[in-house]
Amino acid sequence: MSYVDDVSLSLAHVLDQAAFHKDARLAGYAANLDFWVEEIRHCLDVLAGYQQRFNRLVDARREFALERNVELDQAWITRTTTDDELQKLEQRVKSSAQNFLKVCCATSWIDHVKQCEIEAYLGIRINYSRKLTS
Repeated sequence: MSYVDDVSLSLAHVLDQAAFHKDARLAGYAANLDFWVEEIRHCLDVLAGYQQRFNRLVDARREFALERNVELDQAWITRTTTDDELQKLEQRVKSSAQNFLKVCCATSWIDHVKQCEIEAYLGIRINYSRKLTS
């Protein structure tokens, strides 16, 4: 597995577990909501920046080999994660994040203002509708 797999799937698993348990365990995750929102943002950035990082990696390895006049193993400059896999990982993280954040909204850990802030920051919709009170 690649780093992007490890980061994405680990985060999705934790968020799924947090959303599943609607008791003191959820309260603990919700109390650290800002941390988890930052983890989600970081993971989405890791996925979005994959190609740029890979390009720098390839350029550096080619330059290294050229400067030392050594043969470069093609496996060292071949992508290990496809665009399709990156899209699936992004969808998985977003789905887990939406579910976790929706549960946090439903259990009053996130108010409407905070919900809007999180949605704008992450670029995802939580899809939680609040009942209007009079």
